[in-house]
Amino acid sequence: MSHKHPNETHLEVTGIGFPKWSARGVKQTLEPIGGGEPRRTINGELLDTPSLCAGKYRTLLSGTDKNMPAFAHLRKGLQVEVSCVMKWWEPLVKGKCTLSRKPVNNSVTLLDTTLKPIFVPIQINKSEVSVPSLIDEKEVGDGRWILYRPVLMMRVISWEMQTNERELSTSWRITLEEV
Repeated sequence: MSHKHPNETHLEVTGIGFPKWSARGVKQTLEPIGGGEPRRTINGELLDTPSLCAGKYRTLLSGTDKNMPAFAHLRKGLQVEVSCVMKWWEPLVKGKCTLSRKPVNNSVTLLDTTLKPIFVPIQINKSEVSVPSLIDEKEVGDGRWILYRPVLMMRVISWEMQTNERELSTSWRITLEEV
């Protein structure tokens, strides 16, 4: 994984290093790709036309700082693993939850109905999460949540870097799509 310095970023992308002062305040935009195009029938009914890409994502990572990330080996089409900055929410039902994607290590948090962290043992097996102390509860959709940072397998679509010599700053952005 990439080298990171304390308090600079949680972002990790395989094959890309983030030297000191290259990724503070990084931004991540995530949007669905594919998905169906809503179409109207001759009677005016709106239908969903499914797509093979449904459930996949495009992300834009960007930052401005003093130094450049290590992009020397970055190329279009390169497959990388992205440990997202963005956090995803999944509902906990009867003490169990199936995450949409594999979680970043040590990023899974259990939240109560007021969205405060609950500190109880959590078992994680790939994308299956269980909270043994809550499994026997009879409530369905009990209002508790799992919060985590997902890991996405993606390919580089495009990237660019820019340097402002006078201001001694650099900016960069990478567009990636999920495989």
